[in-house]
Amino acid sequence: MKTRLTAFGLTLAIAVAGGEARAQSTMTAAEILFEAGRAAAGRGDYREACAKFGESQRIDPAVGTLLNIADCSERQGKLVVAWDNYTQALRLLAATDQRLAYARKKRDEIGVRLAWLAVRVKGGSPVGTSIVLGGQPFGASSLGVELPVDPGEVTLTVNVPGRRSVVQRLRLVEGEHARIELGPGEEMRPKKGSGLRTTSWISLAVGGASVLTGALTGVAALSRRSAFSGHCDGDRCPSSMTSDVNAYNTFRTVSSVTLVVGGVLCALGVTGLVVFPTMPDAAAAAGTLPHAWVGLGAGGLQGSF
Repeated sequence: MKTRLTAFGLTLAIAVAGGEARAQSTMTAAEILFEAGRAAAGRGDYREACAKFGESQRIDPAVGTLLNIADCSERQGKLVVAWDNYTQALRLLAATDQRLAYARKKRDEIGVRLAWLAVRVKGGSPVGTSIVLGGQPFGASSLGVELPVDPGEVTLTVNVPGRRSVVQRLRLVEGEHARIELGPGEEMRPKKGSGLRTTSWISLAVGGASVLTGALTGVAALSRRSAFSGHCDGDRCPSSMTSDVNAYNTFRTVSSVTLVVGGVLCALGVTGLVVFPTMPDAAAAAGTLPHAWVGLGAGGLQGSF
C-alpha cells in the first residue's frame, strides 16, 4: 500500500509539473509574439504588428494586447476594429488601472470619427435574411439598427432567401449617420429548358442503350434461327429443335421492342437538345411538350409540335 501511495504521489507531481511547463511555454509564445508585434509597429509595419498581436491575444488574452491591437488598427484606418478593442479593454480594466483614462479617451475620440449606417429591406425581412457591411456579416436582427462603419467607401450586400443578392456601394464621411432602404433582389428562377435538356440527355443515353440491346438480341435471334432452319419444313420443326425455336422467338420479340423503344427515346433526346432549351417553362407545366409513349410492340411521340 505504501508503495502504491508513493507511486501515485510521484505521478501527481509529474502531472502538475507537466501542466506548469505547458502553461509557461504558452506564456512564452504569447510574449514572443507580443514583442514581435511591438517590433513591427516600431518599423511602421502596422499590418504585421496587428497580426502578431492578434495571435498573442489568441494564445494568452491580455488587456495590454487589446490596447496594442486597437492602436495598430487605428493607424491602418480600421476605426471600427480599434473602437471595438478599446471598448473591450474598458470592460476589463480595473477602476484603479492607469490605462483606464487613456483607453476611454481613445475610444471616445474614435467613436466621433466613425460613420454609422442603418439598413432596412423593403417588404420586410424573411427568415434567413442577412447583410454584409464592410466585410462583416450581420443577421436579420441587425436590420434597422445603426452599425459602426469605417468612413470612406463601403460595400453593402443584402441577401434575402430565394432572391439574388443586392450590392450597393456607399461613401460615408466621418461622423455621418445614414439610413438606407433596399429592395430585395430579383427572384431566382431556374433557367428555361435546363431541366428539359438534362432529361433529353438521359433519354438519348437510355435510347442508345436500348438500341444496342436490340441489336445484340437481334444477332442472337439470327444465330438461333440458323441452328434450326435447316431442320424445319416451313413452320414445322422437330421436337429436338423446340428450345432453339423458343429462344429465337424470345430474342426476336425483345429485339423488336427494344429497337422501337430505343429509336423513340433517341429521337426524343435529339429533339429535346435542339428544341427544348428555347421552349418556355409554361409549356412544360401545361404538358404540351413532346413526350414518348410506349405500347405493346409500338411507341411514338405525343404533344404539341
